[in-house]
Amino acid sequence: FEYVGPLNGHNIQQLEQMFRRAKKMSRPVIIHIITKKGKGYRPAEHDPSTFHGVGPFNISDGVVEKFDTVSFTEGSAQAQANGGMVQMTAAAESRDGKLFVPIRTAVEALGGSVDWDGCANTVYITSPPADLSLPAGYARIVAAKHDGGEIDKSNTVENVFDEDASTIWSTNGTDRYFTLELEKACTVEGVDVMFNPNQGRDAKFTVAVSEDGKKFTDIYSDHGDGAVEGGAWEEFRFTPQSNIKFVRYYGNGSNISRWNAVKEIRIKVQ
Repeated sequence: FEYVGPLNGHNIQQLEQMFRRAKKMSRPVIIHIITKKGKGYRPAEHDPSTFHGVGPFNISDGVVEKFDTVSFTEGSAQAQANGGMVQMTAAAESRDGKLFVPIRTAVEALGGSVDWDGCANTVYITSPPADLSLPAGYARIVAAKHDGGEIDKSNTVENVFDEDASTIWSTNGTDRYFTLELEKACTVEGVDVMFNPNQGRDAKFTVAVSEDGKKFTDIYSDHGDGAVEGGAWEEFRFTPQSNIKFVRYYGNGSNISRWNAVKEIRIKVQ
């Protein structure tokens, strides 16, 4: 047989020429073609694992729909997700009184991910990440600035409002602070903080506010609850402060050490 390739699977002109040549050959031909998964659709190019076997998604931004429940019917290659239909690569099959379904469909419909490690012959299932998008009743943070002192490696202040619980702001010492600028001046009545990690560490902090970003007034001091599981919000409320454009968080170590570490923070407004 004849082997040809590898060829660029996205070069249509080259492929057409090779197919014409192969058609004229008198023996079997193997044409080796290489393509990039998701080529031409930016969200798929950036996240090929998710789009390997994807359910319904928003075509404008590539955001995959997440569902609360998924149901399967024996013999059907379609699953129901919150009233909608999701096409599967194989039908649900009954064996020995149990219903077997394509695991990728179930996991991804619920917002998780499935990855195959061919070297280890292992399937990795990851639960969906926590939804840290800003809910109603909270101010939008447009900028953040730290106190200019030394920080811990890449654990910069931008991490406290990136909606990603895997990143943190971390620094050592008391009166170490970062300042948040809100999208517009508003009445501030509290902060929610996701500390990292808790593990018995009661993080101590003070909140100060400002109208102009120059003169700050301390309005609240408290500490976190070290018994709270990591990744959970802790809510702190205080007397409402009007016309606030800047909020400053002072970290003052904890009951264990002088280290400060915050995963996420959000500002509650009226």
